[in-house]
Amino acid sequence: TLTEIYDYLRLLFAHIGEPHCYKCGRRIRPQTIEDMTNHVMRLEEGCPILILSPLVRGRKGEYRDLLEDIQREGYLRVRVDGEIHLLEEDVFLDKNKKHTVEVVVDRLKVKKGIETIEDLLGPLGIPSPIEKIGTVICVGGGVGVAPLYPEAKRYQEVGNKVISLIGARSKNLFFFMDKMGAVSDEIRYSTDDGSFAHHGFVTDLVKQTLESGVGVDEAVVIGPLPMMKRASEITKEYNLKTRVSLNSIMVDATGMCGCCRVRVGDKVKFTCVDGPGFDGHLVDFDELMLRQKDLR
Repeated sequence: TLTEIYDYLRLLFAHIGEPHCYKCGRRIRPQTIEDMTNHVMRLEEGCPILILSPLVRGRKGEYRDLLEDIQREGYLRVRVDGEIHLLEEDVFLDKNKKHTVEVVVDRLKVKKGIETIEDLLGPLGIPSPIEKIGTVICVGGGVGVAPLYPEAKRYQEVGNKVISLIGARSKNLFFFMDKMGAVSDEIRYSTDDGSFAHHGFVTDLVKQTLESGVGVDEAVVIGPLPMMKRASEITKEYNLKTRVSLNSIMVDATGMCGCCRVRVGDKVKFTCVDGPGFDGHLVDFDELMLRQKDLR
């Protein structure tokens, strides 16, 4: 298709081309964290620094819902087409013009005596659509529990019943047990080796929960790709709306490298820009797992 050809051309140019800035003509080159840190530290003391996270790049639309979502997430400012706006103000965008929208994650100033700057990145993509719907099962596997925690917390805050299903290879690999327990109305655990709670996979708990007849209105699944694939297959049998998070395949945070490309239904999406949350019933996990092997 035209979209696939375009993706391949972008990757081809990235490997054989030598990109330059279309405004100033300077060569565009990759920078390591150390390069960026050194550049920042050479700035004059007091020089302001903005940490931005791209949400929209060169696309038409008004993006009212997006601006409302990031304000609910707790952000105060947004940069639209190069200009900073307070989110508490009305920000009007011409739906017929292309816009670039970036959320202001933080504002810093260069200060003498600072030797290093920690690696800062995110949030990336589009905020998760969380609202009051009833009962939600939050499924976490391995390190996927870390991004699952704030989602479970938010679901509970807006009035939902949260059932958390957490899995790990072994008992000693669990973390956030107290935190997840505090934001869950019910919580169940599983271990692959049987060292704690249910002996088996966390997807077993998903099937058991749905077979029990408890009314569930939505599922959120975060973890390894095989686990998310199997969980989505199970929830599809019950026609249960399922959102998976593909944050594990994010690389450059802009979608330009193409590594985060994923087929969702009949469309190609970029996780860094359009995700990381997608309909688990539409994601092509087989293609995604093959690409993930290439990134190792």
